[in-house]
Amino acid sequence: MTFLAALRCNGVTAPYVLDGPINGEFFRAWVDQQLVPTLLPGDIVIMDNEERMQVGKPQGQSHS
Repeated sequence: MTFLAALRCNGVTAPYVLDGPINGEFFRAWVDQQLVPTLLPGDIVIMDNEERMQVGKPQGQSHS
């Protein structure tokens, strides 16, 4: 099982449990469908650069 979630100062958001290992396509879907809707202006997202999660740039990623 794989557990994904976003950690905030006041709790956890966008939790999801996957029955098996994660891959890049699933991670991208989680970011787009679960994480992004919880983000507020000014939020900062820090992600691991693990090779198996790389599938390209997420939609809306800043270039700065």
